[in-house]
Amino acid sequence: MSETVVLVQFPFSAHRTTAENRGITKQRVYIMPTRYGAIFGSMLVAMLLGAVNYNNSMAYILTFLLCSLALVTLLHTCRNLAGLAINQAPASAVFAGELANFPLILDNRNSQLRLSISFIKTTKKWRLLADVLTSTGNEVPITSCDVDANTFNRIELTVKAEQRGLLYAGRIKVFTTFPLGLFKAWSYIEMKQPCLVYPKPAGQNHFPAYKLTEATGNQGNASGTDDFIGFRNYQSGDSIKDIAWKAYAQQKGLFVKRFSGSGADKLLLSWADVSALADVEARLSQLCHWIIEAESQSLEYSLELPELFIDSGHGEKHLHQCLSALAKYGHENDH
Repeated sequence: MSETVVLVQFPFSAHRTTAENRGITKQRVYIMPTRYGAIFGSMLVAMLLGAVNYNNSMAYILTFLLCSLALVTLLHTCRNLAGLAINQAPASAVFAGELANFPLILDNRNSQLRLSISFIKTTKKWRLLADVLTSTGNEVPITSCDVDANTFNRIELTVKAEQRGLLYAGRIKVFTTFPLGLFKAWSYIEMKQPCLVYPKPAGQNHFPAYKLTEATGNQGNASGTDDFIGFRNYQSGDSIKDIAWKAYAQQKGLFVKRFSGSGADKLLLSWADVSALADVEARLSQLCHWIIEAESQSLEYSLELPELFIDSGHGEKHLHQCLSALAKYGHENDH
C-alpha cells in the first residue's frame, strides 16, 4: 500500500493522521538561511548600524526595505513546499548492477505554482547550522522539477542496485531555495516502497538436458508430435529428426522444430544443475541467465530451488515469478 506524505508549514503539527485519513503522513517543513542569506543578513546588520551611527533616513529606508524583502522571501520559500503532497508509486524490478527508478507523484492541490523543487538522498535528519549555511554537505542531488498549479508531476529518483533482493531508497530530503536563494526550506520523506532486484544474469553453462515435468516422468530430449508452434536454437543432445534442415541449408542457423502437446519440451531448471558453481550468487546468476534464455526461446520451463518448486510455464507472469524467487532466495524474512 502506497503512502502519501503532505508537507505542512510550522507551527502546524506533523503527525500520522487518524483512520479516516489512513495512509497519509504529515511532515513539517523546516527553514533556515543559506550562506547567501547569512551574508545578506550580515549586510543588513551593518547597514542598520551605519544608519544609526549617522542618523541617515535614506539608510534606514533602504535597510528596512531590504529587510522586508528578506521576510517576503522567507514566506515564499516556505510556501513553495508547504501543502505539497508526495506519493510513492511502485518501482519496476531491475537486475543487479542496473539503475533502479523510484517513481514519486508530486500532487499540487492548490493554485500556487511551485518552482525548483529538488530531491537529495541523505542519511542524517538533523544537520549542523554551519552545514546548512555552507552547502548540502556530502548529499548528492538526484533530481529537481517544477509543479504547475492544480496538477501533478511524476519524477523518478535513481539509485544504483548493487545487489539482489529488496532495495529501499531510504530517506530523501525534499528542499527548495526559491525564489532568491536566501533561505532553504526542506523536509524528509521515508521511501517505504521497495524495488525488487533480480540477480545479475551471468554464466557460461549450457542448458541442462530437457526433462519432461509431466506425470509421464519421461526424461530426455522430447519433441512433440502435435501442431508446429515455432523454432528454438539447437542444444546439444537434441534429436536429429527435429532439426530444421531447410533453414540450415539456407544458412539461417541450426534450429530445432517445436510442437505443442504433451510431448513438448519442458525445461527443468534445478538447483542441482548449478551445484558445481562456487557460491550462491553465481548459482542464482546462472539460473537467471537460463530463465531469460528459455523465455526468449518461448520454452516452457520450471524452477526448482531448495524448499521451492515453480511448475512449468512461460510468459511475462511466469518469468517474473521465477526471477522473484531468485531475487528473494535467502531473504524470505526481509521486509
